[in-house]
Amino acid sequence: MLVVVLCLVPLSSWKRKARGEVVKYQIVGEDEADLKLGLINISSPIARALIGKEEGDVAVFQAPGGEKRYEIVAVSYI
Repeated sequence: MLVVVLCLVPLSSWKRKARGEVVKYQIVGEDEADLKLGLINISSPIARALIGKEEGDVAVFQAPGGEKRYEIVAVSYI
């Protein structure tokens, strides 16, 4: 399954994976975005990096703190 708008995407970075942690995001429209709730804006760098990828892929994007890499753990449609 490909990552598209409104799907739920659990992600794991190398550091999180070592601790067994994942972070979950849902890609939404600009007006619905709320990072505290895990709702990310479709035009954000992380969302743009995720769109079109699938489970097992690695999304790479530039964040204010530098390049970030997240492995897509799963993709589910809500």
